[in-house]
Amino acid sequence: MSVGKEEKVMSPTLVRCALMVTTLVAGLLAASMARADDYEVIRQRRWEQKMKYASSAPAQVAGLLAVMDPNGSFTDINYASDSDARNHVKRLGKLAQAYQYGSYQDPQIKDRIYDGMEYWLDLDPVAANWWYNYIGYPVELWPPLLLMREELRNDDPDLLQRGVDYLQEAWEADPGYRTGANLLDQNDIRISRAIIADPEQPGTLTDAVVTTGDELDFKAVVGVQKDWSFTQHCTFGLQLHSGSYGSVFAARVGSIAWGMRDTSFAMSAQDVDQFENFMLEGMQWMSYGNLVDYGTQGRSNTRPGTSSYSNTSTGAKALLAPLDDLVEMNSPRQAELQAFRDRIYSDSRTSTNHISGNRMFWRTDFQVHRRRDYYTSVRMTSTRTVGNEAGGGVYTDGLPNEGRMNYHMGDGVNLILRSGNEYDNIAPVWDWRHVPGTTVEQSANPNDPLPMHYSGQGGLGGTDYAGSVSDGTYGASGFHFLRDNVEAKKSWFFFEDEHVALGAGIDAAGATYPVHTSLNQSLQSGGVTYRSAAAQQSLASGVTNLSDPDWVHHDGVGYLFLGAAGNVTLQAVQQNGSWWDINRKESAAPISEDVFSLWVDHGTTPTNAGYSYVVRPNIYAFEMDAYAAGLAIEVLSNSSTVQAVRHNGLGITQAAFYAAETLALTPTVSVTTDQALMLMLEQADDDSITVSLSDPKQREDLTVNMTFENWWLTGDGALWDPVLGVTDVSFILPGGDDAGRTQKRTYSVIPEPAGFVLLLAAGLPLLLGGGRWSSPGLTSSRPPGPVNPSHCR
Repeated sequence: MSVGKEEKVMSPTLVRCALMVTTLVAGLLAASMARADDYEVIRQRRWEQKMKYASSAPAQVAGLLAVMDPNGSFTDINYASDSDARNHVKRLGKLAQAYQYGSYQDPQIKDRIYDGMEYWLDLDPVAANWWYNYIGYPVELWPPLLLMREELRNDDPDLLQRGVDYLQEAWEADPGYRTGANLLDQNDIRISRAIIADPEQPGTLTDAVVTTGDELDFKAVVGVQKDWSFTQHCTFGLQLHSGSYGSVFAARVGSIAWGMRDTSFAMSAQDVDQFENFMLEGMQWMSYGNLVDYGTQGRSNTRPGTSSYSNTSTGAKALLAPLDDLVEMNSPRQAELQAFRDRIYSDSRTSTNHISGNRMFWRTDFQVHRRRDYYTSVRMTSTRTVGNEAGGGVYTDGLPNEGRMNYHMGDGVNLILRSGNEYDNIAPVWDWRHVPGTTVEQSANPNDPLPMHYSGQGGLGGTDYAGSVSDGTYGASGFHFLRDNVEAKKSWFFFEDEHVALGAGIDAAGATYPVHTSLNQSLQSGGVTYRSAAAQQSLASGVTNLSDPDWVHHDGVGYLFLGAAGNVTLQAVQQNGSWWDINRKESAAPISEDVFSLWVDHGTTPTNAGYSYVVRPNIYAFEMDAYAAGLAIEVLSNSSTVQAVRHNGLGITQAAFYAAETLALTPTVSVTTDQALMLMLEQADDDSITVSLSDPKQREDLTVNMTFENWWLTGDGALWDPVLGVTDVSFILPGGDDAGRTQKRTYSVIPEPAGFVLLLAAGLPLLLGGGRWSSPGLTSSRPPGPVNPSHCR
């Protein structure tokens, strides 16, 4: 110890504080370094996404440079056109891909990219359609900015910053349409901006991931619905858009989830699970091979390629990227995702990758029924929902560009698919007053214009009755249709190999033209065979009017009429049109297709008219007579108050009650309900019956009371009255976002021994066993269930 100096020793507290500060600083530095690594990882993944299909870009360079002015513009682009101006930034992306592809890096191309960026940012075009300003243009500008980021940092950081500012302004200047898929589009641009900026913007990345997770939550209006359908443009009613905006939404979520995985910005496991369920419980049910159901596409159904089974970039193939993203992330339901992906990639439905079942989307008045080798659906509307919209900007006539003939696309459309080619690009030549499944007043000319529902305006259904019942394997839909001069009760009953369509109460007192119910209108594939007046005949082309035909067969699908069919028209003719007719953004080049059409003619001013027929996919014409002779289906009622069908082979009865009514199930057993509802009864071999029902009017907290006469049921909510011989059953149906959803209970069926009332009178207990209760037509010989019942929950 030195003499004359006092040694200062730090207290233990100060030592601990110093250590804590040191540790904190070290942690912050480590976190900062980790964040820096995360930026590079995310940037590299986005780079890979944009370079994935760059191999064709170098071949386009010469052509692009040839039409590029020294000032950076393209001489063949009309910059006053919203859509054409977008090609400027698209081409910059192609040039950037070419520059970065392999060792192609040519200084001339780089300079021309810079010239093009400067021209665009100086011009700063303002489109008439908001979408281009906030999504269409920015989404095409960020890829060349990202691909050229390092070069710009070294050569022209001011130009890089101008590009980042352009992307920033597109986010900050909210046009008021930032919902659903549009929000995810803008959110994806925001992520790109955050990693292109120098320095990066960590707060923006964090906010973007939170926004993505929030949008995966169930929504009451725009976005993912409780039933896993997707809606957009809902100002005038919920609009089903799974096959259009839903596909865009899926692509954006998949890109974000994949790009952020295993970094400090990764989406939560819960959000990834929700996204996975959206793909499997929603999107895959509406996809068949490479097709996405046209009724789910909004106005996109009038764009070339969206109804093409073989198109490589639209339809279900637009879902390949998000499916690839999820599979690579090894998410929990990977096997199902791979099967979904394989069906799209290979265009095959094998014993291991197909899905079978019935799925109701009660939020959007839509039902899908599918087996391995066929797909069918029903698209309805109500006072809650609207049909396929028109929109996509306004043409010079002041009317929407796209979806110009979509007026009846929510009026009970019943599509039928086997090969997937049935409606391949048929839209330009379709007779839009004979959309399959609909009951519509005709016009003097099939090509006469129809009213347009801009963004869904005016597209609501005419009543509140549109809904379905489903147990995941079988199901039914009921629809009180009312539009313009036509009112009808329409229902569809889906079984194992076929479905039944019933129509009743068809009234059109104010109609000027005939009212037709269209069974189908598809591309003609081979000849048509039919039986009428006890003779089997064929039609290669032309039109024939039939009176009470027995059946018609075309392209592997049989149409069997139940009872007197009335006046039926069978048509196999060439139909003409153009994409421009239905979408003013497309070509006016004439298109011709041979088209098969089949419809029932109800006359000009029908009163209480009806129809009943069976649709049987996957059958040959020579099998139709035997099929009709052995038909296991019985129509129990086809009236304006109840439509019901029983499948005796399956032991299933399905009914659409439009009011309180009694339905005879057998000569001795009946059911009475005090409410309009959808009902399905399934009797099993173990003396049990499953009752499934739903409220197609979607009322809040509804109590439904049913009485089964001469049917002794025990179970939840069942009360047997031995004196009257009836069982009363009550259901309390859910409201809110679950209103319209199927509720299901299983009851035991108790046999009725002779003289049981006397036993009761003697005071004996109600413990009767043994012996199977049965009634004609209510026994079951059900085939095995679907290959993978987990799909059919």
